[in-house]
Amino acid sequence: MRLRNPVEFRNGEARLSLTSRLAAANGFKSMHNFVTITGTSIRSIHFGEPDAIAMLSGWSGFDPEVLSAHRLKTVQQGATWKLGEAMMSRDMLPGYRHRYCPKCVACDLTERENDSHLGAYVRVTWTTRAIRHCPQHG
Repeated sequence: MRLRNPVEFRNGEARLSLTSRLAAANGFKSMHNFVTITGTSIRSIHFGEPDAIAMLSGWSGFDPEVLSAHRLKTVQQGATWKLGEAMMSRDMLPGYRHRYCPKCVACDLTERENDSHLGAYVRVTWTTRAIRHCPQHG
């Protein structure tokens, strides 16, 4: 079931970012509140589990193939993992601190001044320690 207030999916956007923006656009207090009501979990969306991707596709109207492009997957227990097609070592796992590019956020917010919940979004590149600098702004 597609939600009443859709949001635009941006190229390179993290699934949790899309989920959070969908929740905000449709009047939910938080992404956690929204996900709990729908019967899936933040973890399953984050890791790109097929059932969660199908639900997110239904809510947003976007193709499941597009939404699962940056799926997290362990290749060897504790040694390597994949983010989409990129192979990464354990030290490149997503960190515990939120990373972002201030210039990207500023650009997002100026593009969507009237719809603040639709403006800034989390890029997949911000979720891994493998990328040390913003690909767009350095």
